[in-house]
Amino acid sequence: MLLIGLAASACKSKQETPAIPATPAPTYPSVLGVPDCDRYIAKFQLCLEQHVPDLAKIPLKIGLEEAIKEWKKKVTLPDGVSQLGPACQLALQATQKATEKFHCEW
Repeated sequence: MLLIGLAASACKSKQETPAIPATPAPTYPSVLGVPDCDRYIAKFQLCLEQHVPDLAKIPLKIGLEEAIKEWKKKVTLPDGVSQLGPACQLALQATQKATEKFHCEW
């Protein structure tokens, strides 16, 4: 009898434990259609908006806009998409280092 009571209690405990929902991977607005680049652009823009002082923001924003213009040209080339992913990963690493003092979240 005691075993049945323990088993029933264990089943009841399992039923009462709510399932932990899976956290979906973050999605980023598509600027180029290259996931690594879209992620980089979104995170950099968020960094600029939330952490970078106005005077420092201007040159960084101009640099990002210029990079996006160039990447938009490159994405139209036959092998552009395959080359942009690694290029954006490198840009992310460089930007992380350059914005350390602003405490951006990458």
